[in-house]
Amino acid sequence: MDFASIIPDVIDTRPTGLVEVSYSSGVKVEAGKELTPTQVKDQPEVTWKADSDALYTLIMVDPDAPSRAEPTAGEILHWLVVNVPGNNVTNGQ
Repeated sequence: MDFASIIPDVIDTRPTGLVEVSYSSGVKVEAGKELTPTQVKDQPEVTWKADSDALYTLIMVDPDAPSRAEPTAGEILHWLVVNVPGNNVTNGQ
């Protein structure tokens, strides 16, 4: 997996674990794979290795909006969930 395009622009260091993101359309998010609005119109299922006693914050951004070729808008926030217990996103705020 190539993190060169998001480090250090979006995050400072390479993550030690991976987040799995999938949509009801059947598509799974993979590094470098562009997805269409139709594929990602519904809330995704997001999982990661988590401490069940900890609270997490989930932030989903587009790091190079509107496109990789012309990232004029830069980082765009799409979704934010706070106080996620473990990896139970539906119980976050």
